[in-house]
Amino acid sequence: MRKIRWSVLFLILQLGFATVNAFAQTKNRIILTGKFENFTGNSLDLYLTNISLGDVNHKIPVINGEFTIPDSLITTAQTGILAFKNTNDYLLISVLLAPKYRISLKADALNTIRFYETFVWSGHGSLINNFYSEMNKNLWDFDESGKTDFDIWFKVTRKTTDSLYHKYSNTYKDVHDPNFSYFQKIIFYDIQFHRLNNLMRRACIMLDHKTPEEVNDYIKANYDQSILKNISDKQFLASADYRRLMSASFWHLFYLVKYDDKVHPDVSRTKYQIYLDKILQVYKDEVRDYVLYKFIHLNLVEAVSSYEEFRERAALTMPILNSFKNKAYNNKLIRSIQNKESKLVR
Repeated sequence: MRKIRWSVLFLILQLGFATVNAFAQTKNRIILTGKFENFTGNSLDLYLTNISLGDVNHKIPVINGEFTIPDSLITTAQTGILAFKNTNDYLLISVLLAPKYRISLKADALNTIRFYETFVWSGHGSLINNFYSEMNKNLWDFDESGKTDFDIWFKVTRKTTDSLYHKYSNTYKDVHDPNFSYFQKIIFYDIQFHRLNNLMRRACIMLDHKTPEEVNDYIKANYDQSILKNISDKQFLASADYRRLMSASFWHLFYLVKYDDKVHPDVSRTKYQIYLDKILQVYKDEVRDYVLYKFIHLNLVEAVSSYEEFRERAALTMPILNSFKNKAYNNKLIRSIQNKESKLVR
């Protein structure tokens, strides 16, 4: 009887150790392994966007051109950007990451102009990343130097990216990847909002020499109105190009404000207040919180250099903070605004 008990106890201990070891291995699994030839740096930045927490930056160590991204950093399927400087160029790699992916990326950083052509993706999750890389090679912004007519460029790029998207949807199809259809939709959104970013920029310029009605008709003729009518759809936030449109370039917001200024000029409010009011008026729910957070952080925390201007903008901003549904944004802004005030006072 004692022998049986000790045997059972020994078996339980073995199972326990096996479970602990399996758990440790699971926690230390690598989602992405990278190898860059001709890269002499010792780190790169991994930018992730968590809708509830905002943008998160992780410093990833690089040893002899090699780096890894553990699954502890990736809790859900999401887009990411790997950023690093090599010689005088700042290179960005868009990547799709999910908890169960096991991807390998090899590239040669020697020729930064053709860097993206050297990508070699392999492993589970590589097909959708190949899809993503191929599409990103063709998503270029319009050159405002005047060498090319915008309408011709827009028509050609729209036709090209649409045809490539349908081609790559079949070329890189992966029925064994449960995240494939989700990421495929994100790539579609990237195309649409990359297109809209360039169109809104062009529309802002057009308002200088055309009537608001003419410019509005131009947008309707060149873009999917169903997307514009649902511009606050929270699922768009998963797209890097949507977030760029809403928080980096702000071309959609700029167009709306400039359009109003052409129709009914308002000299009773400052530009900052006009932008805040427009954000509150147009955007909804999670998107409103995201745009508002990004706009306030840029135009109150980062851009203001004088205490007088800071106090003026802070007085307009503080009453709005309590309206955030996302309390993480609210708390981060309050801390940032307090730190900014302390620096300006000193």
